[in-house]
Amino acid sequence: MKSRHRYQHVAKKGGRKSNGAKRRGKIFFLLFLATCLFCLLIIRLYKLQVLDSNSIAKKALTQMSRNEVLQPDRGYILDRKGKKLAVNISASTVTLNKNSFMKKGALDQEALDQVLNKLASLLDLSKEEIYDRYKESPKGEVVLAKDIDRATSLNIQNADLRGVFIQDQQKRFYPANNLASHLIGFMDQDGYGTYGVEKYYNDQLAGMLGKRVGLRDAKNQTLTMEEDQSNLPTQGLNVRLTLDESIQGIVEDIAKKAKEEVKAKAINVIVQEVDTGAIVAMTNQDDYNLNFPKKPQNKRQQREWENLTGEEKTKVWFDNWRNFCINDMYEPGSTFKTITAAAALEEHTTTKDKHYYCSGYVRDVPGGPIRCSSLPHPHGDITMEEGYAKSCNVTFVRIGRELGLDRMNRYIHAFGFGQKTGIDLPGEVEGMIPEDLHEVSKLQQDTVSFGHGIATTPIQLINAVSAVVNGGNLMVPHVLKDIETIDNKPVQVYKPRVKRQVISKETSKTMVELMEKVVTEGGGSRAAVPGYRIGGKTGTANKVSKNGGYEENKYISSFVGVAPIEKPKYTLLLIVQEPQNGYYGGAVAAPYAGQMLGEILSYEGYEKSDRVNDTQKKIEVEVPDVRNMLIGDAGRILSEKGLKFNTEYTGMNDFTMVTNQSPAPGTTVNTGTIVDLYLNPNNSNALTMPILMGKSLEEVKEILKPLEVEYTVHGSGQLVKQVPQPGEVISWKKPMELYFEPALNQDQARQADENRPKPDKNKKNKTKKDKKKVKENNRNEEEQ
Repeated sequence: MKSRHRYQHVAKKGGRKSNGAKRRGKIFFLLFLATCLFCLLIIRLYKLQVLDSNSIAKKALTQMSRNEVLQPDRGYILDRKGKKLAVNISASTVTLNKNSFMKKGALDQEALDQVLNKLASLLDLSKEEIYDRYKESPKGEVVLAKDIDRATSLNIQNADLRGVFIQDQQKRFYPANNLASHLIGFMDQDGYGTYGVEKYYNDQLAGMLGKRVGLRDAKNQTLTMEEDQSNLPTQGLNVRLTLDESIQGIVEDIAKKAKEEVKAKAINVIVQEVDTGAIVAMTNQDDYNLNFPKKPQNKRQQREWENLTGEEKTKVWFDNWRNFCINDMYEPGSTFKTITAAAALEEHTTTKDKHYYCSGYVRDVPGGPIRCSSLPHPHGDITMEEGYAKSCNVTFVRIGRELGLDRMNRYIHAFGFGQKTGIDLPGEVEGMIPEDLHEVSKLQQDTVSFGHGIATTPIQLINAVSAVVNGGNLMVPHVLKDIETIDNKPVQVYKPRVKRQVISKETSKTMVELMEKVVTEGGGSRAAVPGYRIGGKTGTANKVSKNGGYEENKYISSFVGVAPIEKPKYTLLLIVQEPQNGYYGGAVAAPYAGQMLGEILSYEGYEKSDRVNDTQKKIEVEVPDVRNMLIGDAGRILSEKGLKFNTEYTGMNDFTMVTNQSPAPGTTVNTGTIVDLYLNPNNSNALTMPILMGKSLEEVKEILKPLEVEYTVHGSGQLVKQVPQPGEVISWKKPMELYFEPALNQDQARQADENRPKPDKNKKNKTKKDKKKVKENNRNEEEQ
């Protein structure tokens, strides 16, 4: 029994020992595990605090910070006297941070909806529009609105909306709206200059960007932070132009009036300083509003706008913004005679007193003949000076031939045609001239002398004419006067640049005298301004078709003027595209160019000369009505009145008749005034009956013989009645009826005149009173 108890005791002791070992093992394991975890933690902390500290700090800073690009204030555009043409006004951009609405990796749609709905009301946008802008942006930040005004910006800031940020910036503003729009240009939605000076001098105007880093807390609220002065933007520079706002205004006002009165498609004008090449005015009518360049700019565009496709609208925009004076070509016509004359005088192949003979035609040219505008009464014996003043094509073909192709070719290039002038505006084209006149047709070799068969830009032509009158120096035209800081300190001052001297001062002086003759005695008489001495040259040319050849019944009329003649300061080029009320340069361009030059000289303070007024005094006559007359009869009647006439139509025959005239019948003008005649060549199957009254039967038969029309003669003597009436179309099916009566001798004519009832003055006055009374009665009835 004892033995058994002893063994049991031993067994109990061994069991306690085994349990203690297990506990110790567990403790050791836990201690080991804790040690390992502690070591791992130390390693992790070492990695985070030491090895990865820089990258973690960057991530933290990225989450807390928001980089913001600071736009510099764009420099102003000024006119030459410091008047502001382009300035900046405050505007703001509203952006939304999409990440602000993420909650545990999911979008907080309810919070987003509340913010977007509130923004829609504040921005005066529909909910659909604001949601579309939100969804369309793939970026973390979406621009919801640009160029909002200051009041709206403050309302949004005061609303304290989650994830919404306001970025204040500057918006471009043009105080004069349309003034010089094609020259100044505008800015696109990204803040870059588009077209004109805004584009050409964008780098100087734009300044340099700055940057600001803002810190935000966990709720995305801005934390105050000292601004780093080194990252502030650099202010843009001011660009001062040679443009004069007042002269630009004068030119634009008259150009708009001209466009309306002659019903032209477009009017283009450049005014240049002859000695420096500086552009003081440039306009294209129609112009456009620089503050709203993508809106329809005229009534026609407004009517059609809603029905245009996106592609069609884009084309309209580009047409509106295109600067014809720089970007397009045209055929200069007779204004180019100024270049031919200067070259020939310089080379001594002609003099202003040299005689030429104008028969009305140049027949010895293949593809001709070349006709003169003087037909049906050719100039006959004429000096070079008279040929220039009267724009005689025949004379200038002869002058061109005397000059020769090699020298003509050399002077065309020397005056800058066929090459860019270098003006500081974008998009200039080179024009189109023959590389070598030897390689073109004989006809074109001759027509180049009077400005047909070549294409130039307006800036090329006026720059060349400035060289003709400034002593012979071809300048680089420019619109920049200087570049300056915001506090008016000059950074760059433009110095006039001479490309080359083309003609001598003596030739230049002679050309100025010839140009004055055009205005005092020639085709540019309507450019005359009482009290000022003005010179110039007219031009009329068919409009060149885009498909080659010429547009039918479409013309470009022009006048290039210079003033004052005593010491030329300004040249002015006025181009009228596709006028409807007449088309001769002397009729539709010269009067408005003269008005412009007169007002410019008055603005500049030039005093009028009484001596000039005295030389302009001539006998006044009333312009006779020569419409529906044969061109020969019309010319004779005008000459008998002491008037001159002009017609640039070349396809005339004996049956050509006058359809219209300018000045209008009954207008009182000075003797020597040129009357522009508009013609119907009457060379088609649809013949129009001219006035034949007063002609003998033999004369009428001679006129009608080439036409092979049938007619019936009644009586003899002088024609007193004709059917169809003048102006009506002759019917090939129905013979003409011609009624003749014996002509009265002088005694019979005097007796008939004496027997003719004399008008009763009292009756006439009574009739006027009666008419006035009838009008008053009619007016009273309408009011009732």
